[in-house]
Amino acid sequence: MDGDNNSKNYARATMAVNIFVDPEDPRRICKRTAFAGSTRDDDDGHRFTYDDRPGFQDNYSVNPDSADYDPAKYNRCLAYLHDNGVSLDVPLAEVRSRALRDRWPMLSLKTRRTILRKLLHT
Repeated sequence: MDGDNNSKNYARATMAVNIFVDPEDPRRICKRTAFAGSTRDDDDGHRFTYDDRPGFQDNYSVNPDSADYDPAKYNRCLAYLHDNGVSLDVPLAEVRSRALRDRWPMLSLKTRRTILRKLLHT
């Protein structure tokens, strides 16, 4: 499809990315982008926003109760931080399956009850 410009199915953007461990929960990593097409902070001409919020926002957590549970991506971001001398006191997580059926034994009792109530409509 690269040769056919009329059927292009992607858009390419160069973005500045900020990756940080959530200061309120070290089991959660946040990845934020604010600029598309430029890495200069003073270049508002390329600011990407949606609903008045800048850029793309991704969160990765190693808390099995979290909807953002993704230990592999959490570790990938954390390794990047470690390589750059940031958040060295936060250890990499054990990578496990993200499937709810596989992480059921790791879920808190409260989360298990909530899921069961929704499944049983009570």
